[in-house]
Amino acid sequence: MKPIISNTSCMVSDGAWGTELLNMGVNAGGCPEEWNLTHPDKISSVASAYVEAGSQVILTNTFGANTNILERYGLLEQLAQINRRGAEISRQAAGDSVLVFGSIGPFGRLLSMEEADDDEVSGSITAQAAALLAGGVDGIALETMTDLAELVLAIKAVKALSDLPVVASMSYDSGPAKQCTMMGVTPEEAAAGCVAAGADIIGSNCGLGVDNSIRICEELRRHTTLPLWIKANAGFPELLGDRVVYSMDANGFADFAPLLVKAGANIIGGCCGTDSDHIRAIRRQLGM
Repeated sequence: MKPIISNTSCMVSDGAWGTELLNMGVNAGGCPEEWNLTHPDKISSVASAYVEAGSQVILTNTFGANTNILERYGLLEQLAQINRRGAEISRQAAGDSVLVFGSIGPFGRLLSMEEADDDEVSGSITAQAAALLAGGVDGIALETMTDLAELVLAIKAVKALSDLPVVASMSYDSGPAKQCTMMGVTPEEAAAGCVAAGADIIGSNCGLGVDNSIRICEELRRHTTLPLWIKANAGFPELLGDRVVYSMDANGFADFAPLLVKAGANIIGGCCGTDSDHIRAIRRQLGM
């Protein structure tokens, strides 16, 4: 039986996908989503590791599989296949008791800077979401967003296709208190805009680390009763030789989990630098 997401309980999500795939050998300038077709066994191993660690919600390896980004790699014609296969791989790993949310990241060209138009972004979201839905996802996670106009457009595009739950998650790392997105969106503005657009779950991912995520979570909770989704980075990235590493180990990261619950979080996981050990540690810390 699959878990039910509500604003009165806490669930554990998965950790990072991008940094895990980099550790497995994806080229830093390559297309991780192409591995859904060329290295499905490795993608499956990431999903399976999170399921085995106790994740109740996992994502798909489709964060950058939109029209703009895939076109850069000469993979535009494979958009539907890449997204559907990403969903199928996570679905198979999840079985019947773990939720799968299809990951959709930023388009890569900003609406607010007139680098793209509404129809272009909406068409890309529609194509990506349709393929993810065909692959069997239980919902869609719009994540690491910085532009509220793009996020609102994305929510509406997904909702036009399905009544499955939609996560609307922004990344907060700017402004005097580091509680705005790169485009200046505050948690209050994000909550209002995402609720009005029809989001089912709102939240924060990536950003400056778990301590800042607690403050963002508290602010979001002040402005919505919807379930909150929080996936922080494992501290700050550091360059070690030719590798980027994150400073916070699994136990140190998990120490913040009870504070996130107190702040109002309902789905807690990890973003860059986290792995299955971080997820196990969160479950232990929460007594799950």
